[in-house]
Amino acid sequence: MAEEYQLSGESGKIWFVGVLMAIPISVVLALVYAYVDVYNPLIYFTFVVWMFYLGAIMTTLKVVAKVSKCRNKKAIMIFGSLIGLLSIHISWACFNYVLLNKVFDNSIEIILIDLILSPSRSLKSASIIAESGWFTVFGYTPTGFVLWMIWIVEGLGILLAGVMGGLSVLHEEVFCEKCGSWADDIDYNVRLSYNEDTIEGLIKGDIDSFYNHSLAPDGESPHLRLNIHYCRKCTGTITLDFDLITLKRNDKGEIEEESEDISPVFIITEEQYERFQKKDFANSEAES
Repeated sequence: MAEEYQLSGESGKIWFVGVLMAIPISVVLALVYAYVDVYNPLIYFTFVVWMFYLGAIMTTLKVVAKVSKCRNKKAIMIFGSLIGLLSIHISWACFNYVLLNKVFDNSIEIILIDLILSPSRSLKSASIIAESGWFTVFGYTPTGFVLWMIWIVEGLGILLAGVMGGLSVLHEEVFCEKCGSWADDIDYNVRLSYNEDTIEGLIKGDIDSFYNHSLAPDGESPHLRLNIHYCRKCTGTITLDFDLITLKRNDKGEIEEESEDISPVFIITEEQYERFQKKDFANSEAES
């Protein structure tokens, strides 16, 4: 049975790199979101931008983890949670900055850094805005409890993006400890027929049993997709995992893939890797 790959647990330079990268990026993202929030007249578009904002927070965490060479899931999760909390505060400070400049038409000087460094001013501003509201949708202006609930949901989404980003950022990522670099994700699109009789052995790491599978014909559902990570610098770290792919038709009649992660990440040899590259499987010549 193949050995299961595990991250080393080293934190790398997550805190140093994180502070240098994540905080400035968080300010830029929050400022862009604030301008859209205040000046965009279409509430639905603001919601879409909010979703992109959450995705950008998660992407920031992944970049920080890669650059800092963090291999500790707990460390990146804690860092992600802190970035989520910080992003809530920064996004509110940026919102205040943009809204106040709009209200006063830039007639008074408002300094963003002062708002960021003064959480109490943001809370006071929120209380004032909540009394009369600041936007109208379908002829209704949310105020008081309703507006606070909208802000709470918005903030929880930002916090969740940080927490979930931290949890998922190192999922199936492979780091080569020999040369100190991340292994490349090799996408050569090998799909194998699904065999219930051997799937349990595959999940336990019986790598050789893969060769008894045939390549999946187009349109077969479900089937297995192989994922390989390979260190190009030293070729000393090669891993394999696989997903269960199910094809389903969406509302538009288009075929979409649903992916289910059903295996750990296993360490494989150079010889096994070459066989996967050559697509050396049962009936491969007939199927390909």
